[in-house]
Amino acid sequence: MRIPRPQSLNGLILVGFGLVALPLLVAVIWALFNLDRLAAQSEQLVNMGVSAASNNNQLTEQAATLERTTRQYLVLRSDEVLDILREDLTEFERILDEIAPLANQADAVQLSSSVRRTARRIVANMLDGETSDGEAQ
Repeated sequence: MRIPRPQSLNGLILVGFGLVALPLLVAVIWALFNLDRLAAQSEQLVNMGVSAASNNNQLTEQAATLERTTRQYLVLRSDEVLDILREDLTEFERILDEIAPLANQADAVQLSSSVRRTARRIVANMLDGETSDGEAQ
């Protein structure tokens, strides 16, 4: 099989230009593909950052609510406040569950588990009536 050759100087110039431009065209297309992938990764990273900041804010607010409710129980020793304390703990754990994928990516699973265990232990002590005023502080 014979490769066709250009019959004129213009044809030869066009073939040469095509051979030179082809790798550049492939490189530009490859760069566009990678740029699109990079933009998607950046968007995902920004969304994760916003989600982490929002969840962190919610967790901080819920921890403050849990602390307030604990202090109210220490003063009032009321069953209604104890029920609110259980609900606050449930909400606190729900937020920790939402944060779990982010904590996994940040290698903070052990810290998250420690926070969860401590909150449960404090509430369990409240429920058992073993906590004195000094322990909750």
